[in-house]
Amino acid sequence: MLKQAVDLNVKIATGTDCGSPETPPALYFDELLIMEEAGMSPMEVIKASTSVAAACIDRNELGMISENKVADILIVDKNPIENLEVLKENKVVIKNGIVI
Repeated sequence: MLKQAVDLNVKIATGTDCGSPETPPALYFDELLIMEEAGMSPMEVIKASTSVAAACIDRNELGMISENKVADILIVDKNPIENLEVLKENKVVIKNGIVI
């Protein structure tokens, strides 16, 4: 059904139940790869996980790096637009201005 939604240009936001024992947080990144396999471009996948997701929950102050926005940042070693798999590798997270 995801492929059909992509083909119909349905607005898609990343959403997951990751965090339970059956779905550890690392599976979140598998969802992103499934979205790409369904026909979304890497940039569409990234936006589905950031600005589109924020807009879907009416949190427009989130989801992008811009003036007057709250920026949580994920830093990776390579360009995820070239290969989303990089998101599964080690990364630096800055949340609320703190490196965690």
